[in-house]
Amino acid sequence: MSTLTKEWLQRTIAELEVERDSVPGAVNEDAAMALAAMKRALASLEAEPIGAFHIAEQQVGGTTDYIKDGEWPIDDGVIEVYAAPPAPLVPDGWVMVPVEPTEHMIVQGFESEPDESFSDSDAWEAYDAMSGCQQAAHRAKLCWTAMIAAAPKPRPYTSSEE
Repeated sequence: MSTLTKEWLQRTIAELEVERDSVPGAVNEDAAMALAAMKRALASLEAEPIGAFHIAEQQVGGTTDYIKDGEWPIDDGVIEVYAAPPAPLVPDGWVMVPVEPTEHMIVQGFESEPDESFSDSDAWEAYDAMSGCQQAAHRAKLCWTAMIAAAPKPRPYTSSEE
């Protein structure tokens, strides 16, 4: 059995991402989920401790509701404590958006609708030639694209936000 190392994960993730990006459809849903799991595993290997419990004779300075004095897994030593915010799993081709659209998102969605006076003439002619159902579907797609583009982007977590 081979050992799961940080270097192997980095190399394998990079290879899968190259394959995914160079050949459309080459990575199916299972492979995409495996890639996401590898990224989580890599993040756990790169985690840094945020503190430690110093244990002497099964006693620790401080208390915890989870482990009582006398129940520590070691008699003497240090147990490092790690914490990281949960990393949202967002599959490729998906984005995170607010549950409720912002005012900016809504405005951008409304303003995306084709208009004879404001749209590019070629785009307007193509739109005007569509059937009513095609126009409705086209407007919905334009609105969706504009709203997604206008959605606020999540800020990356930093330790200064604790």
